[in-house]
Amino acid sequence: MRILVVTACGNKKEQVPMPAWKLYKSSRIKAVYNRKGNHEMCILSAEHGLLQAEKITVPYNRLMDERRCSELIPQVKKVVKNYDAVVFFKAGARKLYENCLSQACSECSVKLISFGSGFMAGINELPEKIRMLEEEK
Repeated sequence: MRILVVTACGNKKEQVPMPAWKLYKSSRIKAVYNRKGNHEMCILSAEHGLLQAEKITVPYNRLMDERRCSELIPQVKKVVKNYDAVVFFKAGARKLYENCLSQACSECSVKLISFGSGFMAGINELPEKIRMLEEEK
């Protein structure tokens, strides 16, 4: 089963280009990266849409709003359609990020598991959620 692990971007960033998962000064992003296992990971960015975690990224400043969410749906769909399931760790992210990903997954008939709350609540459940999907094959 092809599983994509996703979390939302963060506001604070380093000031030089680097891999996306390191660019954001977010303990949530780093925690997801460290728990993704051998699965691909993307960061849902208001600037880039679904951004591969390892892609070298230039710092930017853009907030997600309703209009941007709608604009990103086609790009997000292009990525998620290549997977059987998406696991989204949403803790700390604005609801718009989940809405954007949810709509894209729904339109592509890709299973979405979205979980997490507050500041990192549920992060240790990530490997188990992935394992359960792997067993569904």
